[in-house]
Amino acid sequence: MFQEKNYSRIASAFIHVTVIPIPATMYEIGTRTVDLAGNINETWKNNTAFTSPLPATRFINGTLIDNFTRESLSGVRISANTTLSTTSNVIGFYSFAVTDDTYNLVSTINDIRFYTNTTTVSTNGQAVVIQDIEMIRKPTGNITGSVTS
Repeated sequence: MFQEKNYSRIASAFIHVTVIPIPATMYEIGTRTVDLAGNINETWKNNTAFTSPLPATRFINGTLIDNFTRESLSGVRISANTTLSTTSNVIGFYSFAVTDDTYNLVSTINDIRFYTNTTTVSTNGQAVVIQDIEMIRKPTGNITGSVTS
């Protein structure tokens, strides 16, 4: 990351640079000052910053949503790689405490109006992953007519 900007004739200036840090990484940050006349100091002031490593326990959180009404769904069973499972609460929220890996989340509800949903989620490089899941409604309708043999 490198950012340099000329601030001539500016009494005071601030630069805010945002980067997506890589965990457990050292960054060198260099700055130069500008006086009230706009003269840039040729001397760089260097500092070091370290990012924290990611925790061993990661989280997958989200809300189960009805794709038709957009309302949250409670009582949906979500399993992750068949070894972990939880059920969405009264506001449709679910949460898993997991390790750094990729997970297949399978969501099922005891309601014949919905299909089972499978979603793949990775916690690689992230401490918390927000993964909302839409439960897809099956088509409904009326069948009319007569049966003949």
